[in-house]
Amino acid sequence: MIHMPYTINSHMPRIRKDAVALVERGWSTRKVSRHTGFSQSAIVKWCARSDKGGYGNISTRSSRPKHHPKQLSDELVWAIFRKRLTHKRCAEVVHQELRNEGIHVSLSSVKRTIDRMGLTKKRSPWKRYHPHVERPRAEKPGDLVQIDTIHTMQSEKKRMYTFVLIDAYSRWVYAKSYQRMNAATTQREPSQPEVPIPEIMPQLVPYPEAEKKPETPIDVINGAPEELRRKEKEDEGGEIQRKPTIH
Repeated sequence: MIHMPYTINSHMPRIRKDAVALVERGWSTRKVSRHTGFSQSAIVKWCARSDKGGYGNISTRSSRPKHHPKQLSDELVWAIFRKRLTHKRCAEVVHQELRNEGIHVSLSSVKRTIDRMGLTKKRSPWKRYHPHVERPRAEKPGDLVQIDTIHTMQSEKKRMYTFVLIDAYSRWVYAKSYQRMNAATTQREPSQPEVPIPEIMPQLVPYPEAEKKPETPIDVINGAPEELRRKEKEDEGGEIQRKPTIH
């Protein structure tokens, strides 16, 4: 926030310096007041602010108030500061923690206090700008493939990671599970699937527009097979059912 000074006259720092110089030369503050046109109390304040005896400009102070009747107390400010450092979470979490302890303060005050203490991460002015890119439109199977990873807990400390490939046009899904997830597995999975994608996709019949399903990865339950695919099959009632097929 930028606070305006009491005056925007750019010559005032020099005028204050000259007035203090006259006092240092032996003039009384009343005589300097009549000479410059400013009040005697202003001349006295300028002399008190001058630490160079009239040889340096006296800058104009900001009009920002020194205190506010509704400002937060020092104890509350330090409570917000300690909560922020302890939890290292956002202002909403800090605000809720204070409420749990019976300390009532608004969320905006918590955000403002955290920002004034320099505990918020600002956007770097040197960060490269990334313009918004429209999602490409899939005109046929294979044009756009979505890749996602999900994990399921096999025990308290053991997970199973599943890589899922979804064709955005035909909704064809391929998934494979691994015990570990690392850079080598991530790079190998989309490029070397067990089922050749280019040979399967041309044979798929896409959904009608009214029957397209949302693009979400499949749900893999605990103990899922190593490889699974889902096909479409219409039941007797005409509803579409999706069932995993084990290879």
